Amino acid sequence: MSIVVFTGPTISQAQAATYLNATYLPPAQQGDVYLACLDAPQAIVIIDGYFERVPAIWHKEILYAMAQGIHVYGCSSMGALRAAELDVFGMEGFGQVYHDFKQGKLDDDDEVALVHAPKELGYQGISEPMVNIRATLDAAQQSGLLSELESQTLIKKIKSLWYPKRSYAQLLTQAALILDEKKLQQLTENVKTAPVNIKQRDAIALLSHLAKNIDFGSLAPKKVEYTFTPTDAWDMLVRDIDSKQFNQKLSINFDDLVNQLKLNAQYMPLKEQALTRQSALREVKKHHALIPQQLKQQALIDLSKRQRCINANQVDFDKLGQWLDAQSISLDDFDALVEKQAALGWIESIEPNVEQEIVELLKLNGDFNHYQKKLNSRTNDLVKPNATVESLGLTQNELWQWFFDCYFNQGVPADINAYAYFSGFNSLDEFKAAVLREYQHRLV
Repeated sequence: MSIVVFTGPTISQAQAATYLNATYLPPAQQGDVYLACLDAPQAIVIIDGYFERVPAIWHKEILYAMAQGIHVYGCSSMGALRAAELDVFGMEGFGQVYHDFKQGKLDDDDEVALVHAPKELGYQGISEPMVNIRATLDAAQQSGLLSELESQTLIKKIKSLWYPKRSYAQLLTQAALILDEKKLQQLTENVKTAPVNIKQRDAIALLSHLAKNIDFGSLAPKKVEYTFTPTDAWDMLVRDIDSKQFNQKLSINFDDLVNQLKLNAQYMPLKEQALTRQSALREVKKHHALIPQQLKQQALIDLSKRQRCINANQVDFDKLGQWLDAQSISLDDFDALVEKQAALGWIESIEPNVEQEIVELLKLNGDFNHYQKKLNSRTNDLVKPNATVESLGLTQNELWQWFFDCYFNQGVPADINAYAYFSGFNSLDEFKAAVLREYQHRLV
């Protein structure tokens, strides 16, 4: 079961956890729902969210979450507001506050707003939400304590105040101006002993409903009828969040790293590779591609080969773990890396002519003329395509010695299989066949 719940002043995380086993996070602000999506939960529950002092949750974040197959529920506060606005797209609203916004009985955001203490003090409310005051006065009217006129008069008085100034103390101050002493005393006692916390009531009802009625073990991914389309503003938000996350995880100063790469003349080539990689991954998102498990397994094997963590065609997890530690890669980061490599493998499967771009890159780098002259000077008629080491009068070791001395003036690598992989060959046999052809060309 994987559920993320954003809550704070409406219901404390400790209290909420008694109703539903979930990951509890502080009230949501802009970007938090997108961040939660990165861990691919089955469901996100929005109870509380910030309004004024920090940017609020974007509607686009919720649409993105649902397009990723995540069920999104809302109630009580910011969750009720967003659900009333987005239930037509699939967000699931719950509770009285949500229904009142949906039916038009409420239409102002400040109905659910309040001032609360920081996290360290448990988000304790300092002011009282208007919806709670309404519910308390409605209950007083229903019990006969107040007339409809008295109840509505007090609602208007409190509604006219700026939301941080709304409180039960302020309610009683206003009530003293219009009620007789007996009614005032009764209302005072009622407010002290039986205030109606409609926001918390809705939250408890939703959490209890999810715990009792939703089998998250077999819950199918959310299906939506719209296609999520990134906008420039969305891309900017994602880039900003991803950049902050990246810098927080990085164990060194990124600007210092960039300067070192520039000094070593590695920055521009890596930047071009990064741009290509980023564009390819964005293309995968645009296609909403479902990456086959086979591609993910192949990506794991390829990554392991690249880091020489393969023994007898099996991943050596001890060596892989050492590499992860050396490169400061957490297991979560590695899972994400494998996912990205699998996504790139998917792009390669639908772009069969990608290697043709290599020709343009050679021309841009000024290397094409060198290869053109070299290949045009060859006589392929004298090369035997099925030649073997023995037919050319060589031993295996002599072939490798010739190749590495001729091409690189270096010794034979300890792991020729890994070298072949790094060079782009699909197998050691394919690499050997290419070396044999090259050897024959040199003899001609």
